[in-house]
Amino acid sequence: MYQQVGVANPQSEMDIIDVVTQVTGLTSGVTSICAGEQHSCAVHNGAAKCWGSSLLGQLGDPSRGGTVVHLPIQVQGLASGVVQIACGDVHTCAMLADGTARCWGFGFGGVIGDGVVEDSIRAAPAVVTGLSTVDRIAAGGYSSCAVANSDNETYCWGVDDYGGFGFGASFDPMNIQTYYSPIRMPNDFSSFGTITDISNGASVNCAIAGGASYCLGRNRDGTVGDNTDVDKTVPTQVVTLPPSPGVSISTRGKVSCVVLADGKLFCWGDAVAIEGTTHIGTLGDLAQTPQSNSAVQVVGPDDYKQVSVGVTLICTLRGTASEVWCWGDNSMGQMAYGNGSDVDSPFPVPISLP
Repeated sequence: MYQQVGVANPQSEMDIIDVVTQVTGLTSGVTSICAGEQHSCAVHNGAAKCWGSSLLGQLGDPSRGGTVVHLPIQVQGLASGVVQIACGDVHTCAMLADGTARCWGFGFGGVIGDGVVEDSIRAAPAVVTGLSTVDRIAAGGYSSCAVANSDNETYCWGVDDYGGFGFGASFDPMNIQTYYSPIRMPNDFSSFGTITDISNGASVNCAIAGGASYCLGRNRDGTVGDNTDVDKTVPTQVVTLPPSPGVSISTRGKVSCVVLADGKLFCWGDAVAIEGTTHIGTLGDLAQTPQSNSAVQVVGPDDYKQVSVGVTLICTLRGTASEVWCWGDNSMGQMAYGNGSDVDSPFPVPISLP
């Protein structure tokens, strides 16, 4: 409907595309990619490009306000030097080679991070204030986080509604806070060691620090993974994981997952109660567990390399050929079967690429 697929001349904006389709113009040179609620973006030969809905400025081009863009377009001012891109629901952030960060889109609750105390649309990239030597960046629902300032510390901005910014006992769940400039997490992931990956979900933040996996924020669905359903306001280690270090972590909706260095993949949270009526269904384990407050192992073989949790789908890279495997909801053709089937998958299945 919003042309997140990125193909020219669609038959209809309501078409459901159930085969993997090459994004026009991005046949090589893509080093980072992300998907929001109604838009997608990529780093292509060092440039930031986006496509889909520009209703709230999330494509980064003021001239396309309120339109649906079928093909990747250049984000204003980011034609080179972009290293990583991250999509929230209706905003986008980028990390640049000079160590700075930019965000654009709907600035609700300070999610742009430019210090402007105004919940307005920023259709052009704005400089995130107070950050230098950014090493990693992540964007979720209405918040963003980064590892920055050469001190291996985590900074977040936007809406802190379930304690995901790490304020510990001082966090008041009855008084949701908004931050229009980055703040350092008072209880930081860095206290556990070097941060090698970070993920920002709607109300949960997770990271790999010192090789171990930690999460904090909303936990009533088990998304933190500490074997409780109590919200956490300080980073808490995920339990029932083997000692192998983590290499890739992702959280979105009410599910979190991590890939370990030995190739094993673990997930936790609630795979059924995923926003609205759609669902992932299971955590991908042999028992087809729908919900768990601690990590369960996804079926093997154990050759996983990277994981990305979506609202209704979980996808991974695996094997020496970096094959794409996914599982979850297929009501809109997300599984790319190519035959019109809308059957969900409880386990990872290979996605056929062109």
